Amino acid sequence: RQGTCVALLFLDLDRFKDINDSLGHATGDRILRMAAQRLQQAAGPSHTVARIGGDEFTVVLEDLAHAGDADACAQRVIDAFDTPMLIDDRQEIVITPSIGISLYPDHAQVPTDLLKHADTAMYQAKAAGRHTYMRYTDSMDSNSRQRAGLVASLRRAIERNELRLAYQPQLSLGDGRIRCVEALLRWNSAEHGEVTPAQFIPLAEESGMIVAIGEWVLREACNTLADWQRTGLADMSIAVNVSATQLLHSDLPRTVERILRETGVAPEQLELELTESVLMARADLAVERLQFFRRIGVSIAVDDFGTGYSSLAYLRRLPITTLKIDKAFIDDLGRPGDSEDAAITTTVIAMARSLGLNVVAEGVETTAQLDFLRRHRCDVIQGYWLSPPLQARQCLDFVRDWPGHAGPASPALEASADHAVP
Repeated sequence: RQGTCVALLFLDLDRFKDINDSLGHATGDRILRMAAQRLQQAAGPSHTVARIGGDEFTVVLEDLAHAGDADACAQRVIDAFDTPMLIDDRQEIVITPSIGISLYPDHAQVPTDLLKHADTAMYQAKAAGRHTYMRYTDSMDSNSRQRAGLVASLRRAIERNELRLAYQPQLSLGDGRIRCVEALLRWNSAEHGEVTPAQFIPLAEESGMIVAIGEWVLREACNTLADWQRTGLADMSIAVNVSATQLLHSDLPRTVERILRETGVAPEQLELELTESVLMARADLAVERLQFFRRIGVSIAVDDFGTGYSSLAYLRRLPITTLKIDKAFIDDLGRPGDSEDAAITTTVIAMARSLGLNVVAEGVETTAQLDFLRRHRCDVIQGYWLSPPLQARQCLDFVRDWPGHAGPASPALEASADHAVP
């Protein structure tokens, strides 16, 4: 009658389970109360705020003249949560929301449908990287159905033998030898064809399947390395990616110990790769578990370094052995005018050296990038200049055929252009 619209905001606190697990449920409840107060202040006194369960909240915005008013409110909420919450006057916690928006009468006529559509939009916001809002569109339903189909297929991927590993060699610039390969997960689904890791890894993490899949990856990688050792490739190590859920919500130390024992791979030949965000999510538990791995001899690499928010002081606390510079900083190296990425890369290399860490540059694709990295004393390179990810047998042959495999090989790098992949 009034010609105005109603908007529903569906809000979920990102990674709230980590708060409960690391700080306890009592602190988690306090943070929920603080979040509710902050949400009420951001929404304003004329709108309705409700907690509908767990860490999920809704806001009903009435009498809106324009749909854009709902977007503006969602942004106010996101901005309000950027300020850290202070616990016991000493501990600062930053927790971010993901928000979905649905509108009456545009998207639905009844409350249950408005809730469903706002919930769908919220999951799209999470898929877009969290800490943002998205307004519902009809296409999101098809995305949700596709997502549900991928999750259902992924649950059967291991038993159907649809998962496989590819192996990408890493080249030591000091002596021109290949001493390590990174195991990379691939999925060829019977229903969906080749599914990219960017699509299925987040689904595996959100659904909890990443623990079983991660254990399969670790075992498969170690079995492959053990097979290579039986053919005479004794001085090779293997790097395996580990997710936040594996590190923080599973008994990963016992799993790693068991798989190393069963496959016969020495701990010194395994490297676990974790991203900065994983290490920062629950710092104390991360440090405790990483120290266990270092005590038994397993190496630790920080993957995609430079894209997160690690501090030098925090890095010094971590028992890590390697920093991997993210491909984003490598892409423009060697090109005229690329001063920013060059400065970042050289700074990371210098910092790593001061901390006694190895540096791996990911995504090296050109001779200009290689020359820059070699000039600035980067330790190891990885990328298509050397080789794309390969199947296990192909990778074994590649390493055996590499000029530096037989012995010390500083000349091998000079002669390696014939082996390099354009």
